[in-house]
Amino acid sequence: MIVPMTKLSILVYHREKRDFLTSLQEIGIMHIEEHQDSEQADTVSEAYKSAHSLAGFCDAMIRVLSKIKKEKKIELSQVKIKDLPEGKIDSVLNEFNHSESRKESLLQDLADVEKDLKQIKPWGQFNPEIIASLETRGINIRFFETSENKFNTIKWENTCVETIEKVKNRVKFMVLERDSTFETDLAEEVNLPIKSLRDLEGEKIRILEELSKIEKSYEDFTVYIEALEEHKVNCNNLSAYAAADSNMTSEMNGKAFHLTAWFPSRREKMVHDFLEDYVCYYRFEQPDSYDNVPILLKNNRFTRLFEPITKIYSLPSYREIDPTPFFAPFFVVYFGLCLGDLGYGFMTLLIATIALIKGPKKFRNFYYIGIILGSMTILSGIALNSFFGESLFHLKGSREYFFKSEVGSMLSFLGSYIDVDNLTVFPAMGFAIFLGFVQVLLGIFLQCINRIRQHGFTWGIHPASFFIIICGILFTISYGDQSSGFKGITGIDISTYQLAGLQIGSWLNLPPQEFGLFLIIAGLILLFLFNNPDKNIFLRPLMGLWELYVFTTGIVGDVLSYLRLFALGLASGLLGNAFNGIAFGFIEDGIFPGIIGTVILLIFAHALNFALAMLGSFVHPLRLTFVEFYKNLDFEGGGRGYAPFAKEKAS
Repeated sequence: MIVPMTKLSILVYHREKRDFLTSLQEIGIMHIEEHQDSEQADTVSEAYKSAHSLAGFCDAMIRVLSKIKKEKKIELSQVKIKDLPEGKIDSVLNEFNHSESRKESLLQDLADVEKDLKQIKPWGQFNPEIIASLETRGINIRFFETSENKFNTIKWENTCVETIEKVKNRVKFMVLERDSTFETDLAEEVNLPIKSLRDLEGEKIRILEELSKIEKSYEDFTVYIEALEEHKVNCNNLSAYAAADSNMTSEMNGKAFHLTAWFPSRREKMVHDFLEDYVCYYRFEQPDSYDNVPILLKNNRFTRLFEPITKIYSLPSYREIDPTPFFAPFFVVYFGLCLGDLGYGFMTLLIATIALIKGPKKFRNFYYIGIILGSMTILSGIALNSFFGESLFHLKGSREYFFKSEVGSMLSFLGSYIDVDNLTVFPAMGFAIFLGFVQVLLGIFLQCINRIRQHGFTWGIHPASFFIIICGILFTISYGDQSSGFKGITGIDISTYQLAGLQIGSWLNLPPQEFGLFLIIAGLILLFLFNNPDKNIFLRPLMGLWELYVFTTGIVGDVLSYLRLFALGLASGLLGNAFNGIAFGFIEDGIFPGIIGTVILLIFAHALNFALAMLGSFVHPLRLTFVEFYKNLDFEGGGRGYAPFAKEKAS
């Protein structure tokens, strides 16, 4: 859910400005509105840029030194910033900056030397001084390269030539010129560096030694990691203070300063008590329709894990419903269906569990998501009857399987089987369509609530009419031809459709058939009368025809998009099964030595299939969420995150 916000407008006496901002940063709940017309903007922005830049440099230095400390396994006592003499931390930063600049320069020199070495090595060792001496005597040495065929066709009339190297049909040769100049179109002249091979190798050794000394000096800097962390925090706090200061606008010839901020409404008493200690005028207001209110999401522990997925697209606007709690369960189910294999589910769960134990703590939420998705994939693998591409339980028509049990057909209720007509039936296809209808209807229902909240009850009738029409159609087609059963786009009899023992199809038959027709007619009437409440009522029926056309053509595509849940799971299962067939083919005539090839191919092939399936299992549920669900939700988005002006604490 989106946390309700209160707007604070405050006018503070100029002498209390500094203390006020310092205390405001301490309580850390105010999201300060940005203003571009502050008189101090230029000066304060310089302070902000300087502190922000210094904090970034400290962060980069900490990352480099932490990596060195971990690699070298350095165990040194850490120095805190309070233990350093004044100005020492600046000296450390300058020394490190100088070392980094020198290191970059040396790495560039090393790249140039290695380039020259690569170019000159095939020509062997020679002394540039001797070449220069020969030039003073009128003897010029030139270097060429060409193919062996062209080399053999060159006419060498009165030319002194020496072959240096022949490799892969390429010839390198040297020509000595004195009285005449050697000219040919059959070879390309090579301009070598005016350095000997020995000099270049010596220069490379010198650069590497100096780089080694710099790397060694970095080890001495590792004692300052904790001090740098504290200095970075101080710089961040300073930059945040400078940014807040720049957003206070001067009023009454500088005698007072105005500030606009937002805070969670539940903190109003605390803010009121805080402001009573200052000479100021303040006013609490509820957000207006034009206000760009910062967004703070508050969800339960499960839903909170999926908030980063919400932010991939956009935060909701303040007056919208937070979509996170509504798409999170669907996303988990969709991921499980797309990956859809018991073995791959165990792999996902294992990787996420190891990462949770060994990985960086700042990514713990992502590891928990991995554990949830892996667990759902395990359940989906059982339901889809797949274990590394093979059948887990014996279902009708299964030739190869691991277990033959009556409970298997109940657990693997989405697994494919052979019917009485010897045709393969895919229950997962119907289940994907079923999920599509459920999520699309949920999106339309939430759109109805959104419009009522934002514009009033009349505006909510438009999406409600679509909801009623869809429900009416479902009730109507569930009857179909009772002698043969209605065969819809899913290829199943809707009236007899079951899901894990649930008689979903028969539930649609509970009301009389006329009830479905009544819903369709009622929905159409509401659509034609309330499609655009801000338009003339006599124009609405005509506009309703267009709305109906868009809805009819769009809803079919939206629901059919959910077939990807079935298709992706089927594709990864078939690919895994194909890999198994190829791998086990190595041991058809005996266990050895084919078992080695079987094991290697199984590991490589399933690792590749797992990686591809993981990618698809993440991307396609995202697409269903951000395109199909958000479209029917009529998601607006564009919210900006709540970023309170708070004092950062050193860890």
